[in-house]
Amino acid sequence: MIKELCEKLENNFLFQTSLGSKELFHSNILAWILEQKTPEGDFEVLKSFATDVAGIEINKIINNQKRIVFREQNNLDLIIKWTEDNEQYFIFIENKMKSIPTLEQLKRYDLIINDKTKGVNQNKNSIKKLLLTPFSNKNIFHNNSNANNENEIDWKNVSYFDHIIPFMYKISSYNFQNDDVTFVIKKYISFLEDQHQLLISFCLDSESPLFKNREYDFYASNNMGEIREIRLHDLVLKLAHSKIEYLLRESLKIENIEVNRFETSFTNSTGISSVEIKISEKYSFCIGIQLQGNQFRYYVQTHKGEDIKRNERLSVELFNNQLWFYDIDTNQPLKGNGRRVEYYKNLGLKDGSGCRSFCEYNNGGFVYFYKELNKQGETLLISDIISLFVRSLKHFIKNRTQILDMLEKI
Repeated sequence: MIKELCEKLENNFLFQTSLGSKELFHSNILAWILEQKTPEGDFEVLKSFATDVAGIEINKIINNQKRIVFREQNNLDLIIKWTEDNEQYFIFIENKMKSIPTLEQLKRYDLIINDKTKGVNQNKNSIKKLLLTPFSNKNIFHNNSNANNENEIDWKNVSYFDHIIPFMYKISSYNFQNDDVTFVIKKYISFLEDQHQLLISFCLDSESPLFKNREYDFYASNNMGEIREIRLHDLVLKLAHSKIEYLLRESLKIENIEVNRFETSFTNSTGISSVEIKISEKYSFCIGIQLQGNQFRYYVQTHKGEDIKRNERLSVELFNNQLWFYDIDTNQPLKGNGRRVEYYKNLGLKDGSGCRSFCEYNNGGFVYFYKELNKQGETLLISDIISLFVRSLKHFIKNRTQILDMLEKI
């Protein structure tokens, strides 16, 4: 199935055009389609979008400006603005093709929108905020564990599958001034449907339990070959790690574990999911866990350059006392071998082999050892990895007082 979907996408010229910047591509093509007029010069496509997708009841769109759809303005992907009966209407669209937004992100967008619409005489139905995602309507805000009160969110989730594809089918029967529009719309429908089926094959448009109970096999050599060949692996991996982050947020919330930072990113063709907790609010040092590819890393980090030397000494003491950098299931030291062997040996690193040091970034600002996942043909479930995150953070919390005492003596 995956091979056939990849072949269909590879042969779709719109998919090839999207490879440079996937989110920007979808924003641009949607903007282009919404601006198309009928032979009579009416904005029937935009009217249909406003009514069927955004939920604004309108009769006729009047545009007194040079443009009606604005792209990449005020850090928002699309702003649609028009007038009807001397009333100004706005649709704000934020396109999140590769990630799930947090409540904090949405609140930042709200501040921009409030400033943009300040002083405009509107009724309560004249401003709509749409969050464009690959995920079904029932999933996106349910999984946003930052939202303690879902009434705080007045963004409507618009999914490509539930909303954009049906909308595209509807307008594909319209007549346009531009003869190319119908052809492009049909190709775009095919593109979206094939891409959606690909995401379904990885359980990336499913409810959390289904995704949570699938194997963490995104880095298996026999699983992502075709995806990488058509350069769609970044979308799959970013969405996968984004969903892992949200499952982790949910699990930690259930356990009443508060953390200082979550991060999902993508580098070197691998997704990254990170979580960290400050050892104490008094200090800049953090204990963290990072999942990158098949490496599950325990790390210690400082965000202050002047504390790097102390961060190195703390890491050595944590390792020597088996408080961190050890497998919590087997109590065996984690793997890794950095370049500064003599340096860490002089700091007192007591390793059985006597010839290795921490892996690190920023010359000691971020040091780690790692556990290799999915070895010897055994593939973990995503739920297993979430459990490993939670149990590891519980291990830190159990020993937090001892670690803080150690830090204060260094």
